[in-house]
Amino acid sequence: DQIEQAWGQRRSPEQMMEQHRELIEWIRSHPDGFVSDKLEIRVADPNNPASGSGMFVNGPIKEGELLYSLPWDLLIKADDAPADGYLRKEMSCGLVRSLLRELRLGDESTFVPYLKYFQSFDESGLVENWSVDGYNLLWEISGHWSPEWSPSSLDDPVVYVWLEYCDGSRHPLETKAAAYVATRAEDFVLIPLFDLANHRNGHMNYAHVNKKIEVVDGVGADGIATRDIAAGEEI
Repeated sequence: DQIEQAWGQRRSPEQMMEQHRELIEWIRSHPDGFVSDKLEIRVADPNNPASGSGMFVNGPIKEGELLYSLPWDLLIKADDAPADGYLRKEMSCGLVRSLLRELRLGDESTFVPYLKYFQSFDESGLVENWSVDGYNLLWEISGHWSPEWSPSSLDDPVVYVWLEYCDGSRHPLETKAAAYVATRAEDFVLIPLFDLANHRNGHMNYAHVNKKIEVVDGVGADGIATRDIAAGEEI
């Protein structure tokens, strides 16, 4: 119940900044953890708290430069990795269970600074939670949206996979954990800090990509600049 009550807590911009600082300090406190001093998490427009958060650099970055590095024990790993099918690859059942286990540990979890992001995770922004009118507008504008599912369906795709392929339940904590994994995971791991970067998809956006993530099983995950990045640019 305490976990569910925390979902509704709206955090002020000041509280979110403190949350970002706690996460970075938590990573740096590990002997093998690293976050570049040139990396910062802030709102896109400092004069507009509602402009949305992102990961930015406050100094020039060279191609190949290490942005951050998280050792294996700072990642939440899937119980069932590697997955054995397409749907499980899209959303690892075992990773949802691992996240749920940490959430149920509460303050005893070693991932508390990262789990705070789950508490502030807002599912209303996911397409499957849009209104029917909003969904249809996106379909009309994009011209490529498939009507295989709409918000009027009984279950959204994430809940469907969680129920049918993961043998999960409709408990709100479980469905929210499934949504979090479906939108934040890198295959079979959740990587703190990595999922705070705004993502782009599609070949037309490749010019904007300036970072890659390298995950080595049993070792950890590194964020590496794929090109020179100018000060003030978003990751």
